Amino acid sequence: MLEEFVSGYMDKLFYFDCLSPNEHTAANKAVEDVKSILQTLGARPLPAFENKIPSLFRSIFALILCPSRSVFLLQLPIDFLSRVTYFAIAFLKRVKHIKVIALIHDIDELRNKPLFYERKTYWRHLMHVADAYIVHNSRMSEWMIQNHNIPRDRLTSLDLFDYLYSGALPRQGDSVAIAGNLALDKCPYIYSLKNIPDVQWNLFGPN
Repeated sequence: MLEEFVSGYMDKLFYFDCLSPNEHTAANKAVEDVKSILQTLGARPLPAFENKIPSLFRSIFALILCPSRSVFLLQLPIDFLSRVTYFAIAFLKRVKHIKVIALIHDIDELRNKPLFYERKTYWRHLMHVADAYIVHNSRMSEWMIQNHNIPRDRLTSLDLFDYLYSGALPRQGDSVAIAGNLALDKCPYIYSLKNIPDVQWNLFGPN
């Protein structure tokens, strides 16, 4: 189904150009990597809905000018205004018959992260406004099917986590690299790694 949406629509492929915070986290890297890939494919950026009046008008005006039957790639979760984004996309689906591909980097519900009612509501709405979904792996795909009733034929699994890497892969013998948020409540297991002998652990990430 994903190929069906993209084929023949590369000149009408758009994405929201959200300004990611300058953080060394996997979430930030994934968003920036996907933006780089989309740019090489010729996709056109749209200003994201931010909590500023000029930004809102700029985003609405850009959406109005989008051609009919365009394809939007929406990276989830989003850090900008989810309510406005949902209504704008839902409106364009009715009026301009756009197609929406949701690329899901992370699911807050799986992280046991408390959500405000509004964010949780519009997170669900944004997921269900999509016509096709890109997820990390088959386990996330099955979770989407079981918890949100997403049809299996609308899901595409990448079976990868990272997207772009420009450096050479280091080879350091008996060593293991772990990248991510190293906080105790996020990755408690790393604080027990010192009990495993004869292995060098290379940790990368905040906290």
